[in-house]
Amino acid sequence: MATGIAVSASRVYFGPSTSLYPSEGSFVGPNETVIIVWQEGAWYYIEYFIGTTATKKRMYIQTSKLSSISGSVISRTLSGTAKTASAAITYTGPGTGYQAAGSVGAESVIVFNEVSGNFSFIEYNISGTQKKRAYIETKRLATSKIMKDPINPSLNFTGRNHADFRVSRGTPVYAMCDGTFKFAYIWGKRSQTSPDSYLSLGRGIRLTPDSGWQTADGRTASYIQYGHLSSLNGYSTPSYIENCYPSSSGTNYTENNVVIAYKAVKCGDLIGYSGNSGNSSGPHLHIQFV
Repeated sequence: MATGIAVSASRVYFGPSTSLYPSEGSFVGPNETVIIVWQEGAWYYIEYFIGTTATKKRMYIQTSKLSSISGSVISRTLSGTAKTASAAITYTGPGTGYQAAGSVGAESVIVFNEVSGNFSFIEYNISGTQKKRAYIETKRLATSKIMKDPINPSLNFTGRNHADFRVSRGTPVYAMCDGTFKFAYIWGKRSQTSPDSYLSLGRGIRLTPDSGWQTADGRTASYIQYGHLSSLNGYSTPSYIENCYPSSSGTNYTENNVVIAYKAVKCGDLIGYSGNSGNSSGPHLHIQFV
């Protein structure tokens, strides 16, 4: 993150506009160093301490109010979808260690493509045409079906559409959402008649999400590939070689899979354990949205 200095006392706001969003009621500066979390147009989203306390806030300030910028400033374009929230406290940062910003009831809010740990960045109406931006515990978004991390299901999944988790063999792997898991062993050959089998994703293979599941930033998948597991929970698979890398698949490569079973799973259910099966250069979990 970058830093900047508010040379003079400068007002901060709950969003990137002096008309749509109210002032937080306090100032930063003079000569106060703040962290620049990101930039939206002519506004910085900053983090700073409240006086001499350990409590922090995140608020918006006009870019013209900061000088002596140090480090690389991230530019963001926030987009979001409408959700209905249950009653909850909102915070001026992604955690209860930040000062409270206010509260929402069972009302429509906008959930942005910004997630930090277990908190999501939202926008909600307060009075008239004015709004606030603040963080809320993602679990408070009552109608949300947010995909979870396959290694730590207490967290939201924030990886890209193809994510490789560098974890040691035997690490528990979990369902990222409710759906149907196709337990299988996927493999391939140099050619259909070759006696040498070359493995692809190894043990896995795909989780088809139930309707409505998406990442916190709005991505969906027809199915999610899981690959290179060492074992599948409740099922046995052929004991082919592991660490088959690099693959010599070439143009004659054909892919086959031995289907073990289909099983309904709930978000957070144990799928199996990470490993090195298939075309893998080392123990890891392969996750890919298709």
